[in-house]
Amino acid sequence: MPASWIAAFIERAGGSMKGKISVGTLPEGLEPIYVHRQSRTLSEILVELLRVSNNYIANQVFLEIGAHRLGGPVSLEKSLQVANEMLAAHGLAATIQLEEGSGISRNNRFTARGLAKVLELFAPNADLLRGHDGGMNKTGTMEGVRTLAGYADTSHHGQVRFVISTSSDGELRFRLLRAIQSEL
Repeated sequence: MPASWIAAFIERAGGSMKGKISVGTLPEGLEPIYVHRQSRTLSEILVELLRVSNNYIANQVFLEIGAHRLGGPVSLEKSLQVANEMLAAHGLAATIQLEEGSGISRNNRFTARGLAKVLELFAPNADLLRGHDGGMNKTGTMEGVRTLAGYADTSHHGQVRFVISTSSDGELRFRLLRAIQSEL
């Protein structure tokens, strides 16, 4: 992971930095100042992650999947290898391309059909997406791109999955969702 990403994640999480960040192997014999031991289970972390959409934590979980499967230390390359194997196993390799795990890279790409397939696979856990407004969806916003994906309750077809991606204003995706909910 480039040092600039680490700095961006620290600042985005509300922290600040002084000095230089370097990436590399820790010299032998150097004692760590602090070692954090996570007190929550992965499932507890994921539930909270889905509730608040924290890109930093998403990337940390992403980095851990590579080390968990392929051994430490964590690395972006290992995590991308594991993620790409998982995507391929579900027939999604051609429809979803990842560069990193936070979701903030413009080089992360997906097709609507690919993301709809992810929602199909996630359906048994759809309630984990339920937000304060009762909706079961997630938004994505970058300059020139506005997305909304999840599950909508409809009067004629029950629960349906949807993926909306537009370059238009941010409100259009919510108007489209209301149309889906009322017309289907």
